[in-house]
Amino acid sequence: MSSLVLTDGLIIALTIMSISGVAAWWSRNILEDINKVRVFVFFGVISAIWLFWSVLNGK
Repeated sequence: MSSLVLTDGLIIALTIMSISGVAAWWSRNILEDINKVRVFVFFGVISAIWLFWSVLNGK
């Protein structure tokens, strides 16, 4: 049975995902700026893809 070890890249991707989620919520509900929401969602999606790719490759 193998276990997943959190590398520096995985920790960074998780951090970016969580910050992007909070920032997107903040931009949508507090600032009401859809352009900032799109930017934060873009960063969140890219970090999710990076995380998924890193886990699949075992890095």
